[in-house]
Amino acid sequence: MDFTLALVKNENQFELKTFIDGNSDGGQVINLDDIKTHKIDTLLYPKELESEELMATLGEEYKFFPVRPCEDFAVNSDNFKDLDHELAADILQKCIDSWTIQNNLELLENLFPTLEHLHQLWPNDRTSFMEELWFLLKKNLGSFDLKIIYNSMRRGAKEHEKNKLVQCRIEGKRFPETFEGSDFEKQVMSHYQSQFTESFEISEYSADRNELVATIALKGSPMILMAKVSELSRFQIALFTSFFTGLQK
Repeated sequence: MDFTLALVKNENQFELKTFIDGNSDGGQVINLDDIKTHKIDTLLYPKELESEELMATLGEEYKFFPVRPCEDFAVNSDNFKDLDHELAADILQKCIDSWTIQNNLELLENLFPTLEHLHQLWPNDRTSFMEELWFLLKKNLGSFDLKIIYNSMRRGAKEHEKNKLVQCRIEGKRFPETFEGSDFEKQVMSHYQSQFTESFEISEYSADRNELVATIALKGSPMILMAKVSELSRFQIALFTSFFTGLQK
């Protein structure tokens, strides 16, 4: 699985290493002010750099990916550049596991207010509903990549032109973006047509490829979740099952 790992070097810079096919790009040093413009899967920082300003910045980023002291893994700015894929992947897994569990517990503790909020969005602002659902699922899956494919209506451009059923895709790195689908989305929706039920169903899951596909017919509207995940726990499956059951009401 391809991923990135970052380390705060000082008050103004962080180093970002990208691992692709088991190899590292050697890392690049980036201005801390630009942290929001880069894909980061986990960020480490030295405790000695803790300050009110830095922790405020990192606290904002914690909503998007795990942030941990590098001392938890015996990593520092000197040996970070020499991290091999195996050790980096181990650090990443531990950080993602802890971060995802925290997100799962937070969702469980706030399940009813979250459901009530989404219930209000569903009939009034479907785009915002889908975007918030995407963000919620991404952080509770600990997903590196998440796509949601769903049906929508394209309004006729002319006065007497009928509305048309189309497939939409929502995805993103940091924030979700919605796109009208192409033949691919149409074919995917058709492929899983027989698997849509009112329940949240895991259609495909490969731990070796880190790939997950789940389906649901939410209030009669089919939806497909396609995600890259490091792992999928029984607790997560139970949580999502309860969450989507609540959304159906």
